Amino acid sequence: MWTVVQHFKGNYYLTLGDAKSSEDQERLVVYLSLYPNESSSLWVRPKEMFESLMPPGTQRFEPKFMIRKAAPSDIPELLSFGYDAWGEGESMSSFIESYEKDRNHLRGQRYLIETLSGETLANLNAILLSRNVIGIASVATKPEVRRNGHAARLINAVMELLKLENPNYTFMLFSEISLSYYQKLGFKALPASYQKFSPSVAMSNGKRDLTEEELVLMDKYF
Repeated sequence: MWTVVQHFKGNYYLTLGDAKSSEDQERLVVYLSLYPNESSSLWVRPKEMFESLMPPGTQRFEPKFMIRKAAPSDIPELLSFGYDAWGEGESMSSFIESYEKDRNHLRGQRYLIETLSGETLANLNAILLSRNVIGIASVATKPEVRRNGHAARLINAVMELLKLENPNYTFMLFSEISLSYYQKLGFKALPASYQKFSPSVAMSNGKRDLTEEELVLMDKYF
């Protein structure tokens, strides 16, 4: 479980945990920036400073949300967030049950973002498509709290967490909404020759372009 904090100047960060300096045993906080930062995405700061107050008594970094991997008991609620978009006339129960046969749902890892009190806000499914490619699927926000940036924060956080495991990961998704939403998160539309699932648009995000072999994965992913 990870905490999303907001700096008093406005930017969001994801705390990874505490550490100690090998030189003087000073306690440090390790955290990731959840916005484009050319200098670095991974940072450390003395814990005392991290938890300090700024005038007039505001926290330097204020805890806002929690991000964690979904537990089996979370799944029915998480799937219900996408019912209005993908239900296609099914009953809610039939829609949720259909995922029990969906290969991407079964092999993916779901992540969620929730309030500090435990209200789930949004979720996504991260699917390992190959050694260096992750598919981002089923991005859905609880209907009552949409348009508050929860899904965007979750996408950024999950990508940064996974890049700690493998800096070479490229992320792929199919956009069913305005492209500008994902472009703000660093995604770009793939060439027209790879757009086979209109009106959904295939997009990728990474330091390198997808190879021809990796682009073939889109058919299995979608």
